[in-house]
Amino acid sequence: MIAGGRIKHHLVREITRPESTLLLIGYQAACTLGRQILDGVSPARILGQSYPVLMKVEKIDGFSGHADMNDLQRWLNSFKIPPKHVFLTHDEEGSILSLESYLSSKGRWQVSAPTYLQEYVL
Repeated sequence: MIAGGRIKHHLVREITRPESTLLLIGYQAACTLGRQILDGVSPARILGQSYPVLMKVEKIDGFSGHADMNDLQRWLNSFKIPPKHVFLTHDEEGSILSLESYLSSKGRWQVSAPTYLQEYVL
């Protein structure tokens, strides 16, 4: 998603070079630099500066560093004593609400997808 780290410095060096290619190999969340570049936004703002996107941008689907819905349920089922409450905090709104509904329907856990600044007493 190009959210931080050395990738931004590599991009600054390569983004204006038409002979370079940025290969995105996973999901690019809304409002991230990776998504903006994938969607064709130019210039791109990187490290406080604007750069025209002249490099080629390609994407390969099918790679993910996250478990899917079934993997998460399988992991939760593996506990001898299931958690009392599951908090879903990392996804886009539509997907996270769908996962919340799915896991809640299994009936073994209380499931919540907190909104920004929402608080829970544990």
